[in-house]
Order: sequence, then C-alpha cells, then structure tokens
Amino acid sequence: TGVQTCALPILFTSASTVRGFVRTAGELDLSKVTALCIGEMTAGEAKRAGMRTFTAARATLRDLVDLTRSEERRVGK
Repeated sequence: TGVQTCALPILFTSASTVRGFVRTAGELDLSKVTALCIGEMTAGEAKRAGMRTFTAARATLRDLVDLTRSEERRVGK
C-alpha cells in the first residue's frame, strides 16, 4: 500500500471540515488534493494542510457552486 492521491476536488465549507478531513485522510497525499473553499479562513486551513486551494468570490454557497462549475470547466470534467 502506497500513498494515495485524490483525483476529484473536495468542497469545504468551514475550517473545521478541513481539519476533520485531514484527521481522517490516512495515507492520502494532501498536496494532491484540490480544495474548493467557501472563504479565506477555510482556504487558510487547507493551505496549512498542504492542499492546493481555490476560494469562492464571496463566502456563500452560491459562489462555492459557481467556483465548482468553473473548476469543472477548467479541468474538462
């Protein structure tokens, strides 16, 4: 068993969800995780964990959904 990577982006709505994810990530290589974050505090926590982060324009679910759609178009999924 080697280190695992994550192909899909993960949406985070709070810094505490980032911390919970990190606690349960096991052997996942967090530097390979793309974190789509609702706000700056959430993105900061994900960055501290080593994730690649993108932050919604405003801290709203609508903007997080827009960010998700934008990321899907960018990677062609």
